[in-house]
Amino acid sequence: MSAAPKTSTGLRKALLSEAVVPVAGIVYAVALVWTTWGLPQESTIFPRTMFCALVILGILLMLAEIKLASGPPKPVDHRAYAMLGLSLAFVLVMSFVGYLPAAMLFLLISLIALKQRLVVAISIAIGLPGVIYALFTVAFGISL
Repeated sequence: MSAAPKTSTGLRKALLSEAVVPVAGIVYAVALVWTTWGLPQESTIFPRTMFCALVILGILLMLAEIKLASGPPKPVDHRAYAMLGLSLAFVLVMSFVGYLPAAMLFLLISLIALKQRLVVAISIAIGLPGVIYALFTVAFGISL
């Protein structure tokens, strides 16, 4: 069974549905930079660097989707939308319980959703945030 060529309307719908994640990344980057207004110049280097990286990667992702959109339609992968929702939940939960428990929970749920083995998921969910937390609190003296 061969796929019929996409019409202009079909191509437009495919591009709009695939543009959700890159556009969300760009919106997040703009929000990240917006929060740095009024801060000292030296404390805005990292957020603004992340802004540039997210915008460039978002544009590259949209260009890749345009290139792929001319081929046969791909099935919808709902995991991308789930990960986007999970990332937003991580940001909200982190404001209530702090970085360490929120990061551990986020990684554990994400890795299980991505079908990693439970032992690997638990190890990474405990180890990675622990190392990052120790690095920032001990090495940099920054409380998370």
